[in-house]
Amino acid sequence: MPATLQTVEIKGAGRHYLCQDGQLRASVTTILGAINKPALIPWAASQERAMVTEAAAVLYAQLAGRPPLEKPAFIAELTTALGTVKAHAKALAQAAEIGTQVHHYIEWILRKDLGQIVGAAPDLSPKALVAYQIFNRWRDGVRLIPQRIEQQIWSAIHGYAGTLDLLASITVNGERCTAVLDWKSGKAIYPEALLQNAAYVHALTEMGHVTGPVHGVIVRLPKVESDPEPEVSIISPNEQAGLLEVFLEVKRLWVWLQEQERARQDARTRPAPGIVAKAPERTVTSALTPAPATDLSEDTARRAGLLAQITEAKAQLARQPTDAQWAMIVTAHCGADPLQTASAPNLRDVLTTVTGLLQKKASTIEFVRMVLSAGHGAAVEAQRATSAREQATPAGAPVPDPVINPAEAAMLVAVDDPREAILTALAAAKGQLERQPPDAVWGKIVLHVCGGTGDLTTADMTALNDLLQLTKGLGTKDAHAIERTNLILMGVTR
Repeated sequence: MPATLQTVEIKGAGRHYLCQDGQLRASVTTILGAINKPALIPWAASQERAMVTEAAAVLYAQLAGRPPLEKPAFIAELTTALGTVKAHAKALAQAAEIGTQVHHYIEWILRKDLGQIVGAAPDLSPKALVAYQIFNRWRDGVRLIPQRIEQQIWSAIHGYAGTLDLLASITVNGERCTAVLDWKSGKAIYPEALLQNAAYVHALTEMGHVTGPVHGVIVRLPKVESDPEPEVSIISPNEQAGLLEVFLEVKRLWVWLQEQERARQDARTRPAPGIVAKAPERTVTSALTPAPATDLSEDTARRAGLLAQITEAKAQLARQPTDAQWAMIVTAHCGADPLQTASAPNLRDVLTTVTGLLQKKASTIEFVRMVLSAGHGAAVEAQRATSAREQATPAGAPVPDPVINPAEAAMLVAVDDPREAILTALAAAKGQLERQPPDAVWGKIVLHVCGGTGDLTTADMTALNDLLQLTKGLGTKDAHAIERTNLILMGVTR
């Protein structure tokens, strides 16, 4: 089972996932919050009107036989009776509780079907029980076979993350197919649910968890016995691409709104010289076990992600720089600040330099060579020369890299293919296993994790990393890794 990602709630920016590559990515549902929902406004107004009317009637009955209250006193009594929580918020919370109960119970049942270790059955309210019974009948009708439950996924290409309800094999129009399923418990399947599903399908495919065509299925589970049939919306593989494009446009809108809000806040709260602005509030929780809120600012989380990326990229350099060389590279970007306390822009510059070394970019090699041999000032001059070359290059033409003397380049950090680093680590992890798996067993594990290919030299990098983590888990006798391996060998797809 993949490591659980942390979820990060950023005030004003919603839920984000801290992914395994150290990047913070906004959740799909947070991004879709940019879509205006005009129907909610009259609904919220009607809920509030009904609550005020009821509270006024109750207060009127309570005041019967007492001297009439002055208008300000009556308003104060009514305000106290109404409380501070809006009526629509109460209704949404009640509906969300029903939906959460159904989700948890479905997850519990499906994990139990896969033979996973589960605790006691979650509680179900009467309305949640009705929704589950409707799901159960629908599940039998489509011959549902679960594969991945509550799978956390992310798209490194498009910059978002999320947790899908279920990946399963089902029957659609008489044919078996793989599908990403979302459970809904509202009054209807709203259009943004289609965009959410398409985003999940793309991320799942990008990460290599699926290789063939994938359907999207949204199932609305009614909560009353008078509405006994689920509402089902099926998205064909041919429709996924178009819906993903719409989702990405929504993401562009969400990013723009965030930028506008940050600019507005900066204009209002820009501190006077010498005053440090208060960082945005956030809480960090585990996706499985809630954790107490931590005092992490948005900048702190961004810096933590950059530090993780720098560490990972630096580890992939075939010849590691000496401490003195590394200190000079860091100083060139961060000045007197150590890497752990450097600003996010400076850390981003360090990451760009290390990435450039990995890619063997001549301009980066020149910059680092100048830093190591002539100091930061000469390196800045080299950067200015590069900028001059870029400005002198016609639009659309490739920017020429400077010619580097191989002898000078040899003094720098040598680099290798990152794939080799993973394969080396994988071989080491496999070699440390207490019991070496037979070739047939190892081959079956590789075929499953790598999406049907047994050639590690051509396998998807995400799949290779997944295989590495699984092998490390077997070495440490991690229960989830052992369970997953047993399921693979039994032929149960997850």
